[in-house]
Amino acid sequence: MRVLIITPAPRGSRSGNRLTALRWAAHLRALGHRVVVRDAADADATEPADLAVALHAEKSAAFVRARAGRDADPGLVLVMTGTDLYDHAELSAVSVESCARAARIVVLQPGAVERVPAAFRDRVRCIPQSAVAPRGAGARGADDDRFLALSLAHVRPVKDPLLLARAARRAPEGSRLAVVLAGASADADLERAVRAESDANPRFTWIGPLTHGAALRRLATADVLVVSSRNEGGPAVVPEAIACGVPVLSTDMPAARALLGVDHPGLYPVGDDAALAALLSRVETDADFRARLVARSLALQPEVRPDLERRRIADLLAELRVGRAGGR
Repeated sequence: MRVLIITPAPRGSRSGNRLTALRWAAHLRALGHRVVVRDAADADATEPADLAVALHAEKSAAFVRARAGRDADPGLVLVMTGTDLYDHAELSAVSVESCARAARIVVLQPGAVERVPAAFRDRVRCIPQSAVAPRGAGARGADDDRFLALSLAHVRPVKDPLLLARAARRAPEGSRLAVVLAGASADADLERAVRAESDANPRFTWIGPLTHGAALRRLATADVLVVSSRNEGGPAVVPEAIACGVPVLSTDMPAARALLGVDHPGLYPVGDDAALAALLSRVETDADFRARLVARSLALQPEVRPDLERRRIADLLAELRVGRAGGR
């Protein structure tokens, strides 16, 4: 069948919405379907398609409204992402309208199910993101003896990138800690602050945006991944770290608890740079603790296999029973 994927992230973007759209497109093509990815800003709701998959309930709302009209469209899937789910105390009215028009609502981690209004919860399916470790990533050079803590996050307030810098400043004398932040700027004021901190703080470096492949290669050679976000819907970098066998330290937010486990030893309170600094020091100096974190990532690898995500997408299509008699 013909599938139309709508994403608010334009061509060339390195945002999570674009990567999710491309990953779903690859899975759907592997399942034998024809797939077209369109930007939400100029998507045509009348474009023929057996199935439309719209990412982001708010930013793709115009497409959803034009495609579905008043009622739920049996050929429409809504994939809800972080800002849909966690930017407000409750879902916005626009997001609720999009939910009402979708035949199925996909969330990226099980903790997000409860954020969907109860009236639509029977339509919700959880399809966690998959990841694959990069081939031939190699190791860091023998002369690089830093303890490398990596953050892969765009410079946005919700990502709280300066938390990493504050934690790095707390590193004890003699620590080999080096914190590297990779990601594009999405906030001019915060960019200025991050750039100034990168210039002034010898343990903190912002290297700007990387391609997805380059980011994965960096991740594969890091000593630890740090997630500093105040909240997220389902950070793709967590399954990527899991696939690479890299230990994870993350803010204790719902998405992290859902992806890593409520008892994950690398969780710390949102915004608490002292707690993050203590964990970084412990991972650097306590071999047993680091081994526990690595073991956690390795144990979760079966959950991030691409074939599992593809099978869940195939199950979703089977539920919908669309595309059996050509295009719309």
